[in-house]
Amino acid sequence: MFIRLLAFSLLAISSFAHAAEKFRITHPSADVVYFDGAIHEQSVAQLLAAFTPQTRSLLITSQGGEMSSAIHLAREIHGRKLSVIVKDYCLSACSNYVFLAGETKILLSRSFLGYHGSAIGGLSAQEIQNLENREASDKPITDFPDFVHGMALQELQFAREVGVSPELYRATKDVVDSYIRSHHLPTPPVRTWAKVTTPAGTRRLSIAQLDAMMKKQGNKKKDIKFEAHIVLENPAAALGFFPRRDMLERHGVSGIVQYDYPASADELQQLGASKFKGATFFGEFDK
Repeated sequence: MFIRLLAFSLLAISSFAHAAEKFRITHPSADVVYFDGAIHEQSVAQLLAAFTPQTRSLLITSQGGEMSSAIHLAREIHGRKLSVIVKDYCLSACSNYVFLAGETKILLSRSFLGYHGSAIGGLSAQEIQNLENREASDKPITDFPDFVHGMALQELQFAREVGVSPELYRATKDVVDSYIRSHHLPTPPVRTWAKVTTPAGTRRLSIAQLDAMMKKQGNKKKDIKFEAHIVLENPAAALGFFPRRDMLERHGVSGIVQYDYPASADELQQLGASKFKGATFFGEFDK
């Protein structure tokens, strides 16, 4: 169970680009802020600082990024009742959280979403219930498996806040799984490490080293703080699933004003390839 959940968590919080993680923020008009780039702690902090009382819409182009930062941004969008307008693409954590948070949602012409995994996408209904039970008991997250479950719990809480069924994450995951199997594709490789802080200082460890440290520390685990970093080794190997509008709406996504969809699989792949050379994008088309 732990290995399976970890695999989907890594995909969920990785992005389609290496973590040089450049970004830019501009103001096309007094009520619109444009964000172009990777979602991470620094970029979200600057984006939130760019919002003003006059801001009504976030225009976004993003390959995704860090899960926690994306959820933080999405909650701000939801709380401020901002519209989300996608220009070109909104992938990974952007589609999982930011797009879903918009009071109204607009997908501009020749733009697309890209789902490729999530923290709770691989969980059964019973496992989701177990997460909710853990939330109710307020059990502290003190070891690495609990940390992974903690990411899933963040996602579950967010989905409830914005009125989206967690089944959306499972449904998109099932489609991605099916595509990988039918096309005999490997799971996109990810590079992972952790920034670990203890009373002795801060250092970088592999995820396996972190897991071993947590098991060894016993009651002293509470003195260890860490954050996981995940990057796709080869962005060209990435997959992105672009669901139809009705799939989103069946799972509680509301407020979609415009959602242009390609006429064919070839059109979508050409559109995706024009933005991410070598990456694979697929959708729902009649055979």
